[in-house]
Amino acid sequence: MLGIGCVSATLRFGNRFISGFEWFPFRLRVLLLVLILVLVLVLVVLVLVLVLVLVLVLVWVLVLVLEGLNWFLSRLIASAV
Repeated sequence: MLGIGCVSATLRFGNRFISGFEWFPFRLRVLLLVLILVLVLVLVVLVLVLVLVLVLVLVWVLVLVLEGLNWFLSRLIASAV
C-alpha cells in the first residue's frame, strides 16, 4: 500500500509497514527536517513583516486623512469668522 504524500507514504513488506521517510539515510532525514523548520520559520517571519508593513501603511493613510481633515476644518473656520 502506498499512501499519499512523501512523509506519510508506507510500503508493506510482509507484516511490516515502512514509512516512506525511513528510506532516507539518517543525516538526510535530519537535513530535511531542519530545512522544513527553516522554511516554516522564514514563512512566519515573512507574514509578520507583511502584517507590520500593512499596519504602518494604514497608520500613514490615517495620518494623511486626519491632516487633510484638519486643513479643511481650519479653512472652514477661517472663512466663517
